[in-house]
Amino acid sequence: MCRKTIEAIDKGHLTLDIWGNGEQTRSFCYIDDCVKGIDRIMHCADLIATPVNLGSSELVSINTLADKIEKMPVSNSGGSTT
Repeated sequence: MCRKTIEAIDKGHLTLDIWGNGEQTRSFCYIDDCVKGIDRIMHCADLIATPVNLGSSELVSINTLADKIEKMPVSNSGGSTT
Protein backbone atom coordinates (compact mmCIF):
# COMPACT_ATOMS: atom_id res chain seq x y z
CA MET A 1 0.00 0.00 0.00
CA CYS A 2 2.89 2.36 0.77
CA ARG A 3 4.46 1.74 -2.63
CA LYS A 4 1.15 2.23 -4.41
CA THR A 5 0.52 5.49 -2.55
CA ILE A 6 3.96 6.90 -3.33
CA GLU A 7 3.67 5.92 -7.00
CA ALA A 8 0.24 7.55 -7.25
CA ILE A 9 1.55 10.78 -5.69
CA ASP A 10 4.64 10.80 -7.93
CA LYS A 11 2.52 10.28 -11.05
CA GLY A 12 -0.12 12.81 -9.98
CA HIS A 13 -2.85 10.15 -9.91
CA LEU A 14 -5.88 10.81 -7.75
CA THR A 15 -6.77 7.14 -7.23
CA LEU A 16 -5.18 4.00 -5.81
CA ASP A 17 -5.58 0.58 -7.36
CA ILE A 18 -6.79 -1.86 -4.71
CA TRP A 19 -6.76 -5.57 -5.40
CA GLY A 20 -10.01 -7.35 -4.59
CA ASN A 21 -12.88 -5.56 -2.89
CA GLY A 22 -10.75 -3.88 -0.21
CA GLU A 23 -12.39 -5.78 2.64
CA GLN A 24 -9.24 -7.87 3.23
CA THR A 25 -7.83 -7.15 6.67
CA ARG A 26 -4.32 -6.77 8.01
CA SER A 27 -2.87 -6.15 11.45
CA PHE A 28 -0.21 -3.49 11.82
CA CYS A 29 2.31 -2.77 14.56
CA TYR A 30 5.14 -0.35 15.10
CA ILE A 31 8.51 -1.70 13.98
CA ASP A 32 9.99 -1.07 17.45
CA ASP A 33 7.29 -3.28 19.00
CA CYS A 34 7.91 -5.96 16.38
CA VAL A 35 11.67 -5.98 17.01
CA LYS A 36 11.13 -6.20 20.78
CA GLY A 37 8.70 -9.07 20.28
CA ILE A 38 11.12 -10.98 18.04
CA ASP A 39 13.89 -10.47 20.60
CA ARG A 40 11.69 -11.79 23.42
CA ILE A 41 10.64 -14.80 21.35
CA MET A 42 14.26 -15.61 20.48
CA HIS A 43 15.22 -15.60 24.17
CA CYS A 44 12.33 -17.72 25.44
CA ALA A 45 13.19 -21.41 25.75
CA ASP A 46 9.49 -22.31 26.06
CA LEU A 47 8.87 -21.12 22.49
CA ILE A 48 11.51 -23.22 20.72
CA ALA A 49 9.89 -24.93 17.70
CA THR A 50 6.51 -23.43 18.63
CA PRO A 51 4.41 -21.45 16.14
CA VAL A 52 4.05 -17.84 17.29
CA ASN A 53 1.80 -15.10 15.91
CA LEU A 54 3.48 -11.77 16.56
CA GLY A 55 1.28 -8.78 15.80
CA SER A 56 -1.71 -6.77 16.80
CA SER A 57 -5.18 -8.10 17.48
CA GLU A 58 -6.63 -4.99 15.78
CA LEU A 59 -7.57 -5.76 12.17
CA VAL A 60 -7.78 -2.94 9.61
CA SER A 61 -9.44 -3.36 6.23
CA ILE A 62 -7.57 -2.18 3.15
CA ASN A 63 -10.50 0.17 2.42
CA THR A 64 -10.15 1.73 5.89
CA LEU A 65 -6.40 2.12 5.38
CA ALA A 66 -6.98 3.73 1.96
CA ASP A 67 -9.52 6.14 3.51
CA LYS A 68 -6.95 7.19 6.14
CA ILE A 69 -4.25 7.67 3.52
CA GLU A 70 -6.65 9.69 1.37
CA LYS A 71 -7.23 12.15 4.22
CA MET A 72 -3.51 12.76 4.82
CA PRO A 73 -2.26 16.14 3.58
CA VAL A 74 0.40 16.12 0.85
CA SER A 75 3.08 18.79 0.58
CA ASN A 76 4.02 20.60 -2.64
CA SER A 77 7.14 18.44 -2.86
CA GLY A 78 4.90 15.40 -3.22
CA GLY A 79 5.53 13.88 0.19
CA SER A 80 3.20 13.55 3.12
CA THR A 81 3.34 16.31 5.71
CA THR A 82 2.63 13.94 8.60
